[in-house]
Amino acid sequence: MSYKDQFVLTGELNHIGEPIAKNVGKSYRLGVELEAAWKPIDWFRWDANATFSKNRAENWEVTLMDGSVESLGDTPLSFSPSVIFNNIFNFEYKGLTASIQSQYIGEQYLTNTGFKSYQTLDDNGKPIDVSMILDGHFTTNIDLSYTFSMKQLGVKDLTVGISLYNIFSAKFDNNGWAAPAFTKENGRLIATGWDTSDQYEAGFAPSAPFNAMAHLSINF
Repeated sequence: MSYKDQFVLTGELNHIGEPIAKNVGKSYRLGVELEAAWKPIDWFRWDANATFSKNRAENWEVTLMDGSVESLGDTPLSFSPSVIFNNIFNFEYKGLTASIQSQYIGEQYLTNTGFKSYQTLDDNGKPIDVSMILDGHFTTNIDLSYTFSMKQLGVKDLTVGISLYNIFSAKFDNNGWAAPAFTKENGRLIATGWDTSDQYEAGFAPSAPFNAMAHLSINF
């Protein structure tokens, strides 16, 4: 898909903490999605799909600290993993339904600049690199439910169940933001921290470890 003025997140936040998005002049998303399903017996089905893509802004520009504008050429679009994989095992026997879902999501850039980190100083004045990447992660969820016939009570059926999320307590960040400054050193463009405020430093939203949710549904 080729876009003109696609609306994409920049990785920045406004003054009340909302994500900022803007139009990209030219950009594209190129990829392929593969799907497969197999049901060898009545009570078991195996589904899998994978997506491989290349997501790019064709001429992303940044404003340097001195006010000049620099073109970065083709750069990866923010929050656009190049690899996604899902695997689902489904089991159904009489009223019992169970599924095991595993998912891998590849790394994602927090900005559209193609920079994976920026340079700043820690509290002791030592230079450090601050990540601007959501690392790839693998998670597994389990869902169990049982459906009871309730026609004798004037209800078609009742389903109770429990969903178990991130059963291996994988540690990963599901969201984040970043807005570094840009400057040139020895003719090389670098991303760096701001001198006057720490509000522009990268931030991350960690996902919960193992957690569970019970559910109940009634079909009249």
